[in-house]
Amino acid sequence: GVLISTDVNPKKFEFVSFKNLGAWSQTNNGFKIETVEPKEELLFEANDFKSSSIIELLCGYYVFLLGVDPGELPLVRLPIRPEGLPNPKMFHKPNTALKRNLSDQQFSRLEMFKESYNKGVKKYELNVNIKLLLQADKALDQDLVLNTLDLSRSKMTPRDTLALADAFEKTFSYEPG
Repeated sequence: GVLISTDVNPKKFEFVSFKNLGAWSQTNNGFKIETVEPKEELLFEANDFKSSSIIELLCGYYVFLLGVDPGELPLVRLPIRPEGLPNPKMFHKPNTALKRNLSDQQFSRLEMFKESYNKGVKKYELNVNIKLLLQADKALDQDLVLNTLDLSRSKMTPRDTLALADAFEKTFSYEPG
């Protein structure tokens, strides 16, 4: 939910659960939050920077919660579309029914690929290609053979390709035990 205090009374907080948020938006002198039940409008004064930051955070948290556990969240029209957030599916609780033994000291080639790729990302100071890792994780978790990678619309740079090539090189020379 949202917990907000004011400069006038910093020890007094307004709390609104995300399940009760109907809308939020920036106003001329701050921002407003509309609740679902009871239907009311909470107005807060803030400078442009604070109010736009709060609106951006609310949108980001809402998108995150919607992707992880929509539960009883009301459908909300977002005033802004958050950018640069990781895929919320990455934060799902792990499937405990998986048979994959994570304590095994032997790596599959795909696990070696992931490890090598992540080292390349650090080495070349790149952003992780989430689309690539989600495909690898799905194959590992479901014990599938990953024959192809879909990297369309990944916006890969030459340095990204270099990290990927390094990972492939290490992977293909690796002999699982």
